[in-house]
Amino acid sequence: MTVTQHDLEELDRAAVQALESLDYYGLNIIGYGELTVALGWPLGAPTAVCKPVGPTTRDECAQYSELIGSYLADLRRRGIGVVDTDVRSVERSPGSWIVYMVQDLLDTAQLADRMLLTATPDPDHPIVESLVDVVAAVDPSIGIDAQVTNWHWSSERLELLDVGAAMMWDENGASLLNPGRCSVRFRHRCGRWPRRTFES
Repeated sequence: MTVTQHDLEELDRAAVQALESLDYYGLNIIGYGELTVALGWPLGAPTAVCKPVGPTTRDECAQYSELIGSYLADLRRRGIGVVDTDVRSVERSPGSWIVYMVQDLLDTAQLADRMLLTATPDPDHPIVESLVDVVAAVDPSIGIDAQVTNWHWSSERLELLDVGAAMMWDENGASLLNPGRCSVRFRHRCGRWPRRTFES
């Protein structure tokens, strides 16, 4: 994925401007999630998707990035496919940092939900069977959001798209992810108004 640090800082400035002005037409919003929105880059003809999470402090930013790295590595060890994800950070203002999950822009025709939408209903469909295998691979120390909209079909296997909420627990059952740092502010202020506008 070819998103430089300068690119990411420029995208974040555009996001801040959109939040402050409530004018979102300067952004290329690819999709919406529970925690964030997916922003296309470059804005005019995107080849990458950048998903902001935050804001947070620099130390919390580093801890979150390390946790996501551990989560993805653990999933891969279990044989679960994961879309290549670069965990990056930007200092939005002095002492205030934001994390970006950067991924290549994928072929929407290969999104699992789109494929099932056009397929003949079949309990033995490869995507359904793969999802069953994914669920069977987790245990009390690690979980996964297996809803079909979170997956991309690539080279005859599923790959997880939504990797921002690391479902990991310690031996006492306490979550290793602090959900309070996964701000939904951008989602609430930027996610709903543009959707109504573009669909009206």
